[in-house]
Amino acid sequence: MGKLFKTNFGYGGFSSTYFQERIPDNVRGGYESSADLLKLSNVRPSGSKPQLKIVLLQKPLFIQDTDLDRPACVLRGYLLLRLSEPTKFTEIALDFGGKLKTCWMDNSGEYSVPHAESRPIIEHRWTFLRSTNRAIRLDAGDHQYDFELVLPGALPETVHTHHLSVVYKLRAVARRPGFRLNLSDTEYVAIKRQPSTWSWTHLNSVSVTNIWNDLIQYEVFLPIRSCTDDESVDVSFKFLPMDPIAKVLSVRIFLKEYAKYQSPVSGRHKDWSHIISQTQSGGLLDQFDAAAAASVTDPASSGEVSLDMTLDIPTAYARLQYDTTTPSLEVSHKIKCVLQLRDRLMQVHTVCIAIPFVVCPKTMEGMHNLPAYDTLEQHTTRVYSAMPPPSYETAVSSPRRPTSSPRSSTGAVSPLRLPSNAITVA
Repeated sequence: MGKLFKTNFGYGGFSSTYFQERIPDNVRGGYESSADLLKLSNVRPSGSKPQLKIVLLQKPLFIQDTDLDRPACVLRGYLLLRLSEPTKFTEIALDFGGKLKTCWMDNSGEYSVPHAESRPIIEHRWTFLRSTNRAIRLDAGDHQYDFELVLPGALPETVHTHHLSVVYKLRAVARRPGFRLNLSDTEYVAIKRQPSTWSWTHLNSVSVTNIWNDLIQYEVFLPIRSCTDDESVDVSFKFLPMDPIAKVLSVRIFLKEYAKYQSPVSGRHKDWSHIISQTQSGGLLDQFDAAAAASVTDPASSGEVSLDMTLDIPTAYARLQYDTTTPSLEVSHKIKCVLQLRDRLMQVHTVCIAIPFVVCPKTMEGMHNLPAYDTLEQHTTRVYSAMPPPSYETAVSSPRRPTSSPRSSTGAVSPLRLPSNAITVA
């Protein structure tokens, strides 16, 4: 198997075109079970050509955000070599590597200086077959070479932003003697980092209420402060006009990403932000007119106008990066709501509301689904008591345990106390 892992912090230059290495779709996707990945071994090659395929038993890989010096996860899989006839090879090897690349333009006065750096993060090689004298003949059929590598917790997660990228990939090669074509295959590995402890505030809802110029009272409500990629967020609005002339013309919501880059070599830094997704709602004048007319005819009507909007969160690594904090990169997100309002003088004003929001990776397949009841029964141990419960008179007449006495190991369980930061913001 070779060494457990080898870390290399050497640096070198790279071209701007090499920085724009495209992250394939199989890295952008979510969790894939090993059963789906093993289906690749059932695919027969076309014709009689030999085939070399890298099969990962789990992807993506998740690193727990705990002790960075301890092993975090295991890269495990096998290399499948399928031959339709006996074939000679001189070497069969598999390389795993990761690289961190930064690239941006530094504006200094009248000139723009390009900044580009690249450094290897980790390197490892498995050699399954090697011959220095003459080629080794392998029989026809399937040849499977298992590989396994423990990854340290200090590895940065996969990143693909405008000015920084962290890419991990496997590359296999089966070398043939003479002028025959070698066999090769490449597989990208996505490494995602999940927090060790999840904050209660991420699960709470958030509500922002304010009054604009004593003309319109508005409320913005988000049911949750975080979500995973490839999902949607519901945003609700309530408007209560305090003046019949003042109205809301339009509402626009968008998710904005903020990134802070730091060069690990020169210490240079750069701040960058961009809008990831947005949506807009118009036609609110008709709703305000209808609410105002209803408040005149019906004294019980408050004239409140409600609006529900949905903001789509795209898949990670295309335009979106998960929230992260590393020595080289810090990424955060905000949901911004832009309101266009009209006052008594028919002048249009803009009100912007910024709400911090967290985008996190999916930890594993089906994590949001509760187990079925019959499945739960199979893994539940029931303990039945042979003694019947006491009568009401016996329970009332029995002496009570003093409240100040210490609880024994068999005493009753105290009620659950939520932390102070678990209170929902109102």
